Amino acid sequence: MRKWILAFGFVVLGTSAMAAQERVLSDRVANAQPSQYKAPDCKLKSGHFMVGSGSTYLKSATETSVEGNRLRLISDAKRVLNQAITEKGQADNGAAWFFLGRAYLMEGDVAGADSAFTKAEGYAPQCTEEIGNLRRTAWVALVQPASQFLTDGVTDSAIRLLRQSHLIYRAEPNAMYLLGVYHSDQKQLDSAAVYFRQSADVSATNPELTKQRDQSTFNLAVVLGQAGRHAEAVEAWRKYVMWVPDDQDGKKGLAQSFRGAGMVDSAMAIEAELVAAVGAGGELDAGASTGDLFTYGVNAFNAEDYDAAINAFSIVHERQPNNRDAIFNLANSFYAKKDTSQLIAMAQQLIAIDPMNEYAQKLLGEGYRLAERTDELLEVVTALEASPFSFDVKNFRSTADGASLQAQAIGREAKDIQGRPIAVEPVLLSVEFLAEGGTVVSTEEVTIPVLEPEAVHEVKVEGTGAGIVAWRYAKKEM
Repeated sequence: MRKWILAFGFVVLGTSAMAAQERVLSDRVANAQPSQYKAPDCKLKSGHFMVGSGSTYLKSATETSVEGNRLRLISDAKRVLNQAITEKGQADNGAAWFFLGRAYLMEGDVAGADSAFTKAEGYAPQCTEEIGNLRRTAWVALVQPASQFLTDGVTDSAIRLLRQSHLIYRAEPNAMYLLGVYHSDQKQLDSAAVYFRQSADVSATNPELTKQRDQSTFNLAVVLGQAGRHAEAVEAWRKYVMWVPDDQDGKKGLAQSFRGAGMVDSAMAIEAELVAAVGAGGELDAGASTGDLFTYGVNAFNAEDYDAAINAFSIVHERQPNNRDAIFNLANSFYAKKDTSQLIAMAQQLIAIDPMNEYAQKLLGEGYRLAERTDELLEVVTALEASPFSFDVKNFRSTADGASLQAQAIGREAKDIQGRPIAVEPVLLSVEFLAEGGTVVSTEEVTIPVLEPEAVHEVKVEGTGAGIVAWRYAKKEM
């Protein structure tokens, strides 16, 4: 899928390198604070002289150019503010917590600032927006270098910064999303789901973050499915498909999660939509790839919905008349449906492509048996008994300038209709590689030696030429 979770080349650093980043983190947050003091815009009243003293210490700390003095003044501010809160009855004073949060930021203590600001937001809600701006300033100071660390492969440091940034500010999705990616890459799927869900929820509150909302929801659905939490994945996929209705990848994911959750009928409905044919002549919907059609057809067959399977495989057959797998699946679908005339027709086409395959011959024989066409059945049984091997194609791969066919010839005991052994000789096969429409691009020959029963002979045939999409072979006189 085109939107699968982006992965980073994660590098795990030693503990000494991790410790070295501690001071950098504090300095980044501290250095991001304003160089000039500004009283709160939210009209806070100190309410107690010690709270007022704390704000005075902060003003002096901001304005001094001497680092030692700055640190001492910040420490004094923290001391008097904590004393006011714990000893002077100011625990519900929003101003005390507000100034304490600012002191922690000036010191670079993200956890302390988050705790103090959370209290301040509760006791002085009129300051929530201003506190959000202070939080965001610290967040930017952490997220920007974290992104660079990720680019440089210094992942341990990046994750440390991202976790700190997520602690201080949670109104934008960047850190949450990147943490989700990290945990997904580490196969920590439950943690990845937590961060992707947070990223999706935060993004959903801002109309300008629609793309981030969609990406986060997509990835949330993916990791939930990977974790086996299929019911939750269904809900995530439903949201995503509602928001991005034309995304075929999302619909495929929803169908897969429906199956994982045991909702087979719902999965089939989505898969039917993916492969729906429109217009005369079986024109395909833009999202109905050959792979989608095969997936839908196989799932329909397994669900014993043989008409749906036949429809899917027929579309592939119409598109690619020499596609052996489509013909094979059609023959099996007609056999399951007991449609003898169509079974015989498909089995004959299959044998025209793959004449030495034992199962193909048996399919044709079953068609004749069900149709009570005894003479033809006898001919098939006679040919099958006399066959010295079964030819089983295992892989067909085409490239821009050629194709390869890998198969196994598996030895059989050749007999006549009375069960008497028949002498066998090597068999020469002529393999044709075909373009769209059945035009022969390349012809190659391969000899199958005399094989003992059950012996396996590996076969590989290479075809040369552009546009090869299919194959067929036939016995040739030596």
